[in-house]
Amino acid sequence: MSPRTGLCGIYLSLLLAGCKIEGVTESDFPGEYVTQFPGATEMLVLRKDGGYTQVIYLSAGKDVVVHEGLWHYSADSVDLENPILPYSANPQDKRDLRTPYAGFWGLSPYKLLGRVHLEFDPDQGLEFRRL
Repeated sequence: MSPRTGLCGIYLSLLLAGCKIEGVTESDFPGEYVTQFPGATEMLVLRKDGGYTQVIYLSAGKDVVVHEGLWHYSADSVDLENPILPYSANPQDKRDLRTPYAGFWGLSPYKLLGRVHLEFDPDQGLEFRRL
């Protein structure tokens, strides 16, 4: 790799990282989001009234789980109260998709090129993308 190519790569990385830091406010979040992970696709709807709906499509749409709860934004995190947690980074972890998790699921928000994203496993590149 030439020094010029290396510098272009570093510049592009810094430019994209800068785009990722766009400010977000609570009013940016209401809307529909989607994510895909092994074995499921999830639609997340954040409503202006502080409610959310999760629609989880399992096994190529043969089984659907719908769950509702409350969400709020605090300290740079969109927190879902008592959500269904359909994904685990541990493949041995078997989830019961009919029983909500007792607690909060913190999603890390950012904007990239004006579109809101909610990260939940940055190591795996998993996030909700706003539709």
